[in-house]
Amino acid sequence: MKSKSLRKLGIILFSIFLVAGCSNNSQENTQTYDGRVFDISVSKDKTLTATSTKVGNGYTLTISGVGQARDYSKKEEVPWNPIVKKITAVTINEGIINIGNYSFYSLSLSEYILPSTVETVGDNSFNKSAIIYTYGGLLNNIENDVYYYSENRPVTNGNYFHVVDGEPVIWILTTLKFLFIGNSFTYKGSDAGTEANPEVPLDFKKIATSFSINVEYD
Repeated sequence: MKSKSLRKLGIILFSIFLVAGCSNNSQENTQTYDGRVFDISVSKDKTLTATSTKVGNGYTLTISGVGQARDYSKKEEVPWNPIVKKITAVTINEGIINIGNYSFYSLSLSEYILPSTVETVGDNSFNKSAIIYTYGGLLNNIENDVYYYSENRPVTNGNYFHVVDGEPVIWILTTLKFLFIGNSFTYKGSDAGTEANPEVPLDFKKIATSFSINVEYD
């Protein structure tokens, strides 16, 4: 009876050891992605890397270095695939020349900002609903909506953006025309209001301009 009890005790202790070991391994696997550096260079010489950093319950991904990025034949091949659902932001620094196939396809981000060095974008690099803002030249063979940087308001129609308070804002080139009637057009309640620029329409134009909307009033 004593030997059977000892065997049972041994089995219980061994089971506890296995459970604790699995739990520790699971925790360790999760933690390994904080500060993890992935070599994504096409030459596999670490000239181009992606670093995952834990922020709160999610991760950010930072692309750094110089050169060509590696292509992937399917979305599961990206080295950060185990945490794709937890990635909340991607920063792509100057130096990268191309965005590899399937690089960010599994991410659910709504927008990406590309540096001026990016010349090409691969097949299925981004999820189709994402908006791409680029400081570089024309990007062909991409299904996403792409906007190109312009510091000043463009004079021709096209997809352009500028930056307001650190965020990309799309230039709206169409001029909207408004007709003010009654007292709203004649009111001069402050020094801003004049006969040529009555206050209410003038304030309206200032508000519209702050949203990059060009308006004319009469």
